[in-house]
Amino acid sequence: MIFNKKIHNWNLTETINANIYKPNNLKELKIILKKKKIFFLKTGNCGYGDKSISKKTKNQLSLENFNKIISFDNKKGIIETECGISLYDLSSYLYKK
Repeated sequence: MIFNKKIHNWNLTETINANIYKPNNLKELKIILKKKKIFFLKTGNCGYGDKSISKKTKNQLSLENFNKIISFDNKKGIIETECGISLYDLSSYLYKK
């Protein structure tokens, strides 16, 4: 899924029109990466660094759909997740465990 959207940094001081690439699965991600464009990995829009607002690349790759918990070993204290899981969702899951 690709769409154009006006995005801003966390403190609302910079804005750009970005091309947001938002794959729903690994197959779509591979197709996007074959385009060999330069992408900025889009995160939760909560950082102070303003790195996502770049005049160098307006191509944003959002991995927020990759938000699953793969495995959890309670005895070893090891959890494996996909890269797009939020800290809120992760801590909620662990709290319930």
